[in-house]
This record gives sequence, structure tokens and C-alpha cells, in this order.
Amino acid sequence: MENTLFFRSYDGTEKGAVTCLMAPSGAGKTTLLRILAGLEQADGGKIGGLEALRKSMVFQEPRLAEELTAAANIQLAVRRRMFGKEKRSSRHLVEEMEELGLSGCENQAVSELSGGMRQRVAVLRAMRMDADFLLWMSRSGDLDCGDEKKRIELNIRRKER
Repeated sequence: MENTLFFRSYDGTEKGAVTCLMAPSGAGKTTLLRILAGLEQADGGKIGGLEALRKSMVFQEPRLAEELTAAANIQLAVRRRMFGKEKRSSRHLVEEMEELGLSGCENQAVSELSGGMRQRVAVLRAMRMDADFLLWMSRSGDLDCGDEKKRIELNIRRKER
């Protein structure tokens, strides 16, 4: 039972709710998020109520298309969802990039960006997915509390639009 992660019951479905899962390394946090995202199957038990929800995920590594610009990487999710019909204007994209400290790098290849900037590109891409449920894996060493708070507030404001 030492490596078993379980919850009796949890209902974190309130709109705009932010839930943080913290545990020691190896406790199963990443596995749980991957199960919630549908990327892995649980060995036992069940998770219900997520089947009909649109999910978006920010991985620990940015997982970007290296040859594309920062803006093009962010727009990938929206283009895929809209089948080429861009709902949001490029002005909104630039504003959101500025809010996350990505001002001026819209046309820069992500391969030229710092690690922190690359992660912010990945975060903004996930936030623009118009998902019901955002799963966000972040190592504690990656966190800057001020930046994390800005990102969460930006995501909540976007959902209220």
C-alpha cells in the first residue's frame, strides 16, 4: 500500500475552482494527472464524470514544435479545435503573451527561447484550448508564485469572457 494513491471522494467541479495536488516525489501525482487526462488507465478503482469534459494539459516539459514561432505554437491548439477558423484575434494573443512575460517574442522560434519562456508558451497554448478542465503538471522548482498567480488569474478571466 506504500505506493498506492487513492481518494475516497472528491468533487472539484466548481467553475473557476483551482485545486493543487502536492505530495512527495514518487507519490503518484503525475500518474493521477495522466489518468485524469485519459493518457493512462488506473490499475483499480474508478474516476467518473470527466468523460464529457474537454481537457487541456500542461506537461512538466513544454512539448513544443521547435521549428515554429511562439505565436504559432500557441495557435496550434486553437486551429486544431476550430478547423482553421480563428475565433480570437491576433491582438488578444499578443495581449495574453504580454501578460505572461512573452512580449516581443511572438515571431521568435521557440528553440531560441529560455526554458521559462518556453514553459509559458506551453501554458498559454493549453489555456487557449477552451477546455473545461485544465491539468497542469509543474515541478516545485519551476514555480514562481507571482507568475503562477498571473497565469491562473488570466485563465479564469478568459473563461469568464
